[in-house]
Amino acid sequence: MLHQGLTFIPLLLLLCQHALGLKVFQSIGSENNDAVITCDDGKIIVLSSNHGIISDTGTYGFETWPVHDTCNGLHFGNERCHKDTTEDVSQKCDGLQTCTYAVDNEVLNYQSEGHSRYLDVSYSCGPDPTQKPFDCGENGCRVFSICQFEKQEFGCTSGRMTVKYASYGRRSSEICPHSNSSLTSSLCFSDQTSIVKLLCDDKPTCKLYVSSLVYLDLCPHLYKYLTVMYTCK
Repeated sequence: MLHQGLTFIPLLLLLCQHALGLKVFQSIGSENNDAVITCDDGKIIVLSSNHGIISDTGTYGFETWPVHDTCNGLHFGNERCHKDTTEDVSQKCDGLQTCTYAVDNEVLNYQSEGHSRYLDVSYSCGPDPTQKPFDCGENGCRVFSICQFEKQEFGCTSGRMTVKYASYGRRSSEICPHSNSSLTSSLCFSDQTSIVKLLCDDKPTCKLYVSSLVYLDLCPHLYKYLTVMYTCK
C-alpha cells in the first residue's frame, strides 16, 4: 500500500515514474566471448551478475544445454546453478560508459562439470554511481539522509527549504550500514529531485517515508537510503 501521506501531485508523479519502468540491458559472456557492457547514454549501473549455468534450457548463441545439469558434483534438477558475481562486476564496471569483463572461469572460481559457463550481466544506464557522496562545501546547504523503511523529519530552524538535489539508492557504504555487507557493497542510485521538491519545497520541515514504493529503485540488490541536499531561505 502506498504511504497515506502522499499528496495527489507526488502520487501522480510516482505512478508515471513507475509506469515508465526501468530499462534494463543484458550482456552475455563466456570463456571465449567476454561480456561487453555499454551505455549509449549515461553510465553503467550493474544490477545483477551471475556466472555458471544461467538457464535451464535454451541458447544464448553459444551452445544449448540440457535441463538437468551437474554443478560441483551436485544435481540441481531444473534449478539454476550459478555463482553471484554482482559485486565483482560492479566494482569494475560501475560508472563507466563501456566495460569489457573478461570471463575467466578460474578467476571467478566456479566450475560446472561437463558444461560451459556463462556470465549473465543485467544493468541499466543512468547517473554516474561512482560519484562521491554529497558535499556542500561552502555553499551553505544542508544534507540529510533517511534509511530505507524509515520515516524521519528534517528541515530548517528558520525559514523554508529549497531542495537542490535528492537521490535514492547508495552513494556510500558508511551511510545506513547493514549487518549483511553484501547489501551495501556497491554504489547505485537514482535521481529523485523532482518528487522530493514536490513533497518538501517551501516548507519549514518535511517528513518522508523511504521505500521503493515511493522512489524509483535502480538497485534492488542493495539496502538503500534517501539523501536530500537543501537550503533554507
